[in-house]
Amino acid sequence: MKDLAARTRLSPEDLRRRYDPAGLPARSTAECPVADEIIGQPRALAAIELALTVPSAGYNVFLAGFEGTGRQSTVDCLLKRFVEAPEPPPDLCYVHRFGDPERPRLVVLPAGSGKRFRDEITECARYLGETIPSLLESDEFGKRVRETVSGFEETNKKMFREFEERLRLRGLALQEVQVGSLVQPRIVYAHGDQAVDLDDLDELARQGLLTPEHARALAEEGKARAGELQALLKSVRKAQKELRRTLRSARHELVRPALEGAIEDVLEDFLEPAIKEYLDEVREFVLENLDRFQAGEEADPARAPSDGRATPPDPTFPELQVNVLVDNSRTVGRPVVTEHHPSVANLCGSIDSILDPQGGWRTDFTQIRPGAVLRASGGFLLVNVLDLLQEPGAFSALKRVLLHRKVSIESSEAFPFLRRSTLRPDPIEVNVKVLLAGPHELYGTLYDLDPGFREVFKVKADFDWEMESSDENVARFLGVLSKICQENDLLSFDGSGMAATLEHAARLAGRRDRLSTRFGRIADLARESDFAARSAGATRIGAKHVERAVLSKIERSDLFESKIQEAIERGSVLVDLSGAKVGQVNGLAVYRTEDYSFGKPSRITARTSVGAKGVVNVEREARLSGRTHDKGVLILAGYLQERFGREKPISCTATLCFEQSYSGVDGDSASSTELYALLSSLSGVPLRQDLAVTGSVNQHGEVQAIGGANEKIEGFFDVCHAVGLTGEQGVLIPAANAGDLSLRLDVVRAVEKGKFHVHAIRHVDEGIELLTGRPALEIYAAAERTLSGFADRLRDYSRPPGEP
Repeated sequence: MKDLAARTRLSPEDLRRRYDPAGLPARSTAECPVADEIIGQPRALAAIELALTVPSAGYNVFLAGFEGTGRQSTVDCLLKRFVEAPEPPPDLCYVHRFGDPERPRLVVLPAGSGKRFRDEITECARYLGETIPSLLESDEFGKRVRETVSGFEETNKKMFREFEERLRLRGLALQEVQVGSLVQPRIVYAHGDQAVDLDDLDELARQGLLTPEHARALAEEGKARAGELQALLKSVRKAQKELRRTLRSARHELVRPALEGAIEDVLEDFLEPAIKEYLDEVREFVLENLDRFQAGEEADPARAPSDGRATPPDPTFPELQVNVLVDNSRTVGRPVVTEHHPSVANLCGSIDSILDPQGGWRTDFTQIRPGAVLRASGGFLLVNVLDLLQEPGAFSALKRVLLHRKVSIESSEAFPFLRRSTLRPDPIEVNVKVLLAGPHELYGTLYDLDPGFREVFKVKADFDWEMESSDENVARFLGVLSKICQENDLLSFDGSGMAATLEHAARLAGRRDRLSTRFGRIADLARESDFAARSAGATRIGAKHVERAVLSKIERSDLFESKIQEAIERGSVLVDLSGAKVGQVNGLAVYRTEDYSFGKPSRITARTSVGAKGVVNVEREARLSGRTHDKGVLILAGYLQERFGREKPISCTATLCFEQSYSGVDGDSASSTELYALLSSLSGVPLRQDLAVTGSVNQHGEVQAIGGANEKIEGFFDVCHAVGLTGEQGVLIPAANAGDLSLRLDVVRAVEKGKFHVHAIRHVDEGIELLTGRPALEIYAAAERTLSGFADRLRDYSRPPGEP
């Protein structure tokens, strides 16, 4: 047994990767060249390059990885090679569509031209706003208008005088009558100084003021002249219409040269068809709305209010504005946009509403706002998928944009029935590469459940959380550490501090021959080590400051661990650390909180008796067992069948239990531990209680790798240290986990002094021998005898009464 213990015992050098400060490429981070490259992510780099290079639709990339693995810095560095372009993306503008105001017109212009176009239109509107009133209110044009109107009025007066004279000769007259808001002329009988309606002539006849014959003659004459009056009024209306046409034509003729000149000035600099079409509409709009340029008495009579007041001027001309939606005048190459709040409005744009002076809500094309997709069009958009999924409708909106490569901006209200705007701006074609960052498992979920996701995110860039601990990578890692110090204004690390940081990076990676690429955590360690060094008055960060920072982080997070430790020390949680007991062994479990994990021992017991139920998993019967733990128990049952049941059935009922476990058990890392407890119970040979065990077992009895080896060893060490190290205590781990170890320095020092031991085993035979101090075959033989006795007793009890 001593040879086995010596052969399986790991040396202090096996327990932690140690870096010699003298063997590092520099004496401090101040001497290390600052890293300006991407390290440890060749797979992710290749995927991102593919996505950014292929121009086809759908080649957007999902950046899959843990937080702090350098996704942002990797993308920032890589995009520098892709942002270069001969010219930036175009400017995007919206203008009023005069024929359909609900559908603002899109104008696409070369980068930097949007503001110039806006300024040109603003100057054009200002010029017209000043020039048109001066032309229309000029004395010359006023005289011309008055002459035209005077001629019309004189002609009308003459026709009415002649008509009235003809009526007078027949004893009739023309009277103006108020009908509603209008004044209508009608034919009446002039009786002295009174005007008598033709329908009242019979009354005059009855009064003897007219003879019946004369009354009838006047009535007939009036009716005959009524047709002539209607023809006269129709003629006047035609003349009025012609007058309006003449005045309008005169106004247009007067204004057109200035208007054409202003439009030509704009067309000299902008030859785009959309602008020409827009300016054609502007020309028509100005000519048809000259009243808005003219104030006072010179307003068009045909458009004057009915109460005679002049139409007030509108100097703002909102239709003659330009909404520069995206201005790329200062953009160099392809834009790179990061959206931290990816709501639908922030991604795709919105149409805002404003409160007018009358208390109502209104909107127009000037209230259209761009989103991140439009700002990034022609370049790259970075979004975190967790942020995206928290915003209602945002994920679906982004997928639609990427599928159709168009953005349709809508009102920003969340619910359709609350929308105040009916604007439907022209959709905008976009060409954007989206880089969506998120965890590995979320990519798989979206890929499986959402066909649309597969169509628009064809590339997955997997960011590794570790890299090989080669000399080259060590130098590059220290370059990153130097960059962190420089960017955060930290003290430099000396050789021992750099070595301690590398050792911690190996622990984060989970293997001694690897380094973690979760540089977010490395940066946190650097900042906290800097705090420890400055608090101690040091000018450089050394190993003791790094160790202090690591320990401080543990102390901030180990409340739950300390409570369990206290419960073990006061005996509330039963754990034996000395002696030997049958059917009882110390298993090891890992507990996890939000940002911290730790290990603690847990008593596992086994009891066997005559029966036929086989192995009974108490945790499963109590519904406290996870599926992986259930599988592990079934596997160890399979091993027992192979070992003891090849020639006869196993007639045994065995119960396995995690004592004082109330919150559930999962994972198969205790399956070897449970097997040892069963073998002890069957053989009657006690197991050492100063050893703890972890490791899963397969049906061949081989001990397989498990997770959390560091935490489990340290957890049992802490319990042993609390009651006193004896030099006999230790932990059995799978040999496959030996390369994963990166234990705390206090554990390593205890092993150096022979106060604590870590054994790496490959088969349960080695484990049972270390736990019992006896050969495995002896244990198996004793167990087989017990099982044979169980079988005989079961057979005796099963025999019918009286049968020999």
